[in-house]
Amino acid sequence: MTTSIEDSGLLDDLVPAIEKKTGYRLKKVAVGTGQALALAEKGEVDALFVNSPKAERKVLSGGAVINRHLVMHNDFVIVGRDADKAKIRGKKNAVKHSV
Repeated sequence: MTTSIEDSGLLDDLVPAIEKKTGYRLKKVAVGTGQALALAEKGEVDALFVNSPKAERKVLSGGAVINRHLVMHNDFVIVGRDADKAKIRGKKNAVKHSV
């Protein structure tokens, strides 16, 4: 998994539930996405939690990874004063409308 997923604490809840259901003992390894995908290409991991769809698809198309599923996504929310001096209220693309 990526370090950001480790930091989120998500697997602190998932791992015990998976171990109980399957009887398998899981070992978590937190590294950057590139390193996690490289471990998969070497056949050194059985499952991945990573966050780079473009890189994931490349490894998937190479056959090192199968059965890819979207588990979560990020939402970015811009907050600010009611005056909205940046004129971004209601915009759908923060980068396109950045000041």
